[in-house]
Amino acid sequence: MKKFDLSIYSDFDTQFLNKILSIKYSISSLSHDFTPNIIRPVCEDSVHSDVVLFWHSLESFKKTYGLFFIDVDESIAKQKIDSAVNFYLEQIKIASSLFKHLLVCSIDKTREGRGQASRNYTLFGDSYISAKINLSLTELSADLNSLYILDTQLFRDDKKSLNDKSWFLTKSPFTRDYLINASREIKKLLDLISKGREIKLILLDLDNTIWGGEIGDDGLEGIRLGGHDHIGEAYVDFQNRLLLLNQNGIQIAIVSKNNEVTARNVFQTHPDMILKEQNIASWKINWKSKYINIMEIAQEMNIGLDSMIFLDDNPAERLSVKENIPEVNVPNLPKDPCSYSKFLSELDCFDILKITTEDLYRTRTYISNIKRKKVMTNFQEGKKWLESLNTIINIKAISELTINRYVQLLNKTNQYNLKTRRINFSDFERWTNQENNNAYTIDLEDKFGKMGIIGLLGFKVDNNEIFIEDFILSCRASGRKIEDCILTFIANKAYELGCKKVYFEAIKTQKNKPMIDFLDCQKYLIKNKRNLYIFDSSKFKIKYPEFIKVNLNEISNL
Repeated sequence: MKKFDLSIYSDFDTQFLNKILSIKYSISSLSHDFTPNIIRPVCEDSVHSDVVLFWHSLESFKKTYGLFFIDVDESIAKQKIDSAVNFYLEQIKIASSLFKHLLVCSIDKTREGRGQASRNYTLFGDSYISAKINLSLTELSADLNSLYILDTQLFRDDKKSLNDKSWFLTKSPFTRDYLINASREIKKLLDLISKGREIKLILLDLDNTIWGGEIGDDGLEGIRLGGHDHIGEAYVDFQNRLLLLNQNGIQIAIVSKNNEVTARNVFQTHPDMILKEQNIASWKINWKSKYINIMEIAQEMNIGLDSMIFLDDNPAERLSVKENIPEVNVPNLPKDPCSYSKFLSELDCFDILKITTEDLYRTRTYISNIKRKKVMTNFQEGKKWLESLNTIINIKAISELTINRYVQLLNKTNQYNLKTRRINFSDFERWTNQENNNAYTIDLEDKFGKMGIIGLLGFKVDNNEIFIEDFILSCRASGRKIEDCILTFIANKAYELGCKKVYFEAIKTQKNKPMIDFLDCQKYLIKNKRNLYIFDSSKFKIKYPEFIKVNLNEISNL
C-alpha cells in the first residue's frame, strides 16, 4: 500500500494525534502552527505532502467569521452565515489545487454543554450553522473528487469525548480515546484512497442467519421473519442492511445446506422477505462443505477469496471456513439476532469513497456473466461460443460521465494492467488536460445484457510516436478477444495520426502476468529486453475480430 505523508491544519494542539498516527499506523504527519479558535488559511509555501487534513471546530468557525449575533436582523444574520460558509468553501477549493487529497472533518462543537438549548436549531443556533456547513461540504465533495469528508460523529464512543481541563492545559479539547478513534478513521480513509474497497462479496447463510428457524423443518409459515414478532422484525432489519450494501455495489452469494427448491421458495413467496432473487449473484444451496462451495463461487465470479466475508450463525461452519480458506473474512455473528443489524453496520470493510453507475448494476453483471459461462459449456469450440454472444463494444473518448469509472478501474485492476498506474482523480484530470494525451473507455454488451465499462486505454502522442500509458481490461471480460480489439484500435490510431511506432512499456508486478502473456503472444509486437513492446504500423495491418461489432465515439466533453 502507498505510504502517505499528512499535513494537518487545525485549531488545536495535535501532538498526541501525531503520535498515534505514527506509532500505531506508521503515518508521518506534520502539524502546522495553530491559533486556538481560529481557522488559518493554507499558504502555498507550507505545502509539504500529498494529503492534507482540515480539522476545525464550530467555535473556531464562528470566531473566525464573526458569527456572534445579538439583536441582529434575521436576513442580515442569514447573509453573514451564507457569506462565511462560502468563504470557508473557497479556502477548501484553494487547498484542492495544492494537495492531491483533502480530508476535511465535519464541523462539530468542541465545548461541552447544552449550547443555546432550544435555540440551537433556530437561524442563529449552533446546530443550524454546523448543519449548513456540513451540508455545503457534502455538496462540494460531489464536485471535488479529491475531497473526502470525515464524519466526526464516528470518533465518538460511549465514553466521554471532550475534556475542558485538557483544553486549558494543552489546547487539545479531546480525550485520548476520542483521538485514538479519530486516528483509526483517518487511517481507514487513507487505505480506501490507496487500495479501494476491502470486501466485494458477502457469503450468506440462510437458516437462523437471514430468517429465524430452519425452512426444511419449520416450513414457510413457521420461520420467523417479520410479523408481530421482535425476532422476526430483527431479521427484516438485518435484510434491509444487506440490501443497502447490495445497492451500493456489494455482491451477495448464498451458501446454505438446504434443499434448493424449498429455500428459494422463501425468496419467491414470503411476504416479508426483503432480499429477492435478483439481489443474489450466485447460489450454492446443497449439502457439500461450505468451504468447497465458497471456492467454487470464487472461481465462478472471478473474485479473490480475500475480498469475501462469510456470515453464518453456526460456529462450527465458521470454524470450518476459517481453517480451510483462511483468506476469507469470517467474523463471529452475535448470538442474539436482534444485534445482527447493528453488528453489520459497524463493520468498516464495506466502506467506499465514490459509487459509480457500474457499482449500482454490478449484481446484474455478475448474474449475466455466470449465464455466459454456463452457455460456454455447450460449445466444443471457443470461437463458436464467442460468435454466439453477439458482442458489441463501444470505444468512447473520456467524458464527465465516465471519468470517475476510469479512475476507479485504473486503481483496482491488477491482472490485465500494462503499468498498474495508480493515480487520484485530480492528477488524472490534469493528465487528460495535457496536450496530446488521450483517454478512452471500452464498454461491452451482448445478448445477455450490458457489462458496462470493462476496459481503459490512455496514451500520449509525441513526435509522431504513440506511448501507451494505460491498457486495462477487467478480468470478467477477458478471454473474449476484447484485448485484441483494443490493440486493433491503437493500431488504427497510429495509421490515422501518421505514427510509425507504438510503444507498450509493461511494468511487471506480482499480478499482471495475464497482460504480459497477452503481449508476448502478439505476432505484431516486437519485444526488447526491458519488457518494451513495439508495434510498427508500416509493417502490419490489424483487423477487428469479425464476430465483434465495434462502435467508436471519439468526441470528448472534458
